[in-house]
Amino acid sequence: MEDSTESLPHSTTSSWSSWRSWTSYPLALDGTPTVVLYVCIGLLGIIGNGFAIFILASLPEAKKRITNILLINQSALDLFCSLLVSLNSYKSKALGSLHVVMGLDLYCKLIGSGVFLWGLILSSTWNLVSINSERYISVVFPIFHKTSIKRKYLKLMAVTVWCFGPLFTLSLFVPTSGYSSLWNDCAEGTFVPNKAVATFIGLLNLSVQVFIPVGLMTYFYICMFLSIKKDRSS
Repeated sequence: MEDSTESLPHSTTSSWSSWRSWTSYPLALDGTPTVVLYVCIGLLGIIGNGFAIFILASLPEAKKRITNILLINQSALDLFCSLLVSLNSYKSKALGSLHVVMGLDLYCKLIGSGVFLWGLILSSTWNLVSINSERYISVVFPIFHKTSIKRKYLKLMAVTVWCFGPLFTLSLFVPTSGYSSLWNDCAEGTFVPNKAVATFIGLLNLSVQVFIPVGLMTYFYICMFLSIKKDRSS
């Protein structure tokens, strides 16, 4: 694929690549305080979420609540996100040794872009939507929740969010990321044919990661608030 960044690397930077550069966490060289910070954040996330999974999975009272399926899933997703934050903090601009085996372009698409970390973060976001949707149904439609919402449906929902995040980010990052010989580094979200496509991809990504989840959860909370208020006044 032709590198569209080769001729005009700065003037052709699209809204998509600009958004990616602002939202990508800084990956410093090995041995710097930034790496230590990310490793510490990752370890805290691993320990905290691991403890949460242990509590939710071991207490008999917790096992009876079907909501805890999604809560355990949330902790598991956040645990793996924390693990990837720690691992990715060792990634440097010199490109890790994996590029020798994988090839520069494939390495940049799958490793350098942080696609799996971003995918699990997206899965974590949509698992929060799942948790809130289950609570919304239990409050607003309690009879339907008691008779129709089964454990198998929540387990299916948990598996779905694990698949959705990585698959969505792979579909965006793999075609638009790769190795740039001009920058001698991984270029994320810059291999796009024109600004219209870049704008569409950026808006799609923002919608799926931010606008739609926030909109749905806001709707759920408003409906739950109104339902509880109506029950108390009647």
